[in-house]
Amino acid sequence: MLDLVYLQPGGDELPYLRELRLQNLDQLDQDALWNLVKEIGKPKLKRAVENIATIMQEEEQDSYETLSD
Repeated sequence: MLDLVYLQPGGDELPYLRELRLQNLDQLDQDALWNLVKEIGKPKLKRAVENIATIMQEEEQDSYETLSD
């Protein structure tokens, strides 16, 4: 995934990442991603992982249904 993001112009941008329709993000190890980003040291990948984290938070919030009284 990081290769795709890095090689694609604008691959770190939120609209592009949303278009990928990433699935099973709950199984994605954010710590491992951050470790890779730190090791590689590319700002574009850092922005991408930050945006992926945003998508993950949005999905988590959307997955809960509000119950009415």
